[in-house]
Amino acid sequence: MSDSAAFAWLSALTLVGVVEAVTALSYLPAYRHHWRRWVDVDWRAEWPYMWPPLFLNGALWFLAQFVNAMGIWFVLRLDAGDDPLYHAVNALWVAALGVWSLWAVPWEMEMPAWTVATWGVTALLSATAAVLSWLMETRSLPGAILLTAYSAWVFFCLAINGVVLVTRRANDTGADARLHQRIGNPFGQWIVDGGWPHNYYG
Repeated sequence: MSDSAAFAWLSALTLVGVVEAVTALSYLPAYRHHWRRWVDVDWRAEWPYMWPPLFLNGALWFLAQFVNAMGIWFVLRLDAGDDPLYHAVNALWVAALGVWSLWAVPWEMEMPAWTVATWGVTALLSATAAVLSWLMETRSLPGAILLTAYSAWVFFCLAINGVVLVTRRANDTGADARLHQRIGNPFGQWIVDGGWPHNYYG
């Protein structure tokens, strides 16, 4: 294996490792708050927020972020420093990953509507990066395809959860809508709760 090939593999592994570490760390706030303390909320009512096959299944998101990391890696390999779209794609990709990593903060505050908002911003940033990756003068086809696939996945999760959010808010009855009514100012909620919530419903 040549030195350049070895460096390429090392850079790919490093990038994937960083992205997967961000993915793992993004789950910590949600796990910090013991969900079973939400004694007044039916677990069924929180589908798909607590429905592992769609969103809270770490395996699916680790796979999605692997696709995301490899997509940007193919773009980075172009080293097209004189192309402004190259820098735009990289900046948007970093911003999208950063916003997505915050999804569990409003979840910790028991305000899942704001979690949907973080996914929405992430979806827009990721989709813009994917579109620009197709428009670059010297583009990497694998990178453009992978970034497009990732942004489509985020939009899919956003659409499903958005429908659930709107439906629950429209049907303002019992546990099915309880948490979905909390769309106020998260900073104000932080002050009211005196920081992170502690057994809010218990």
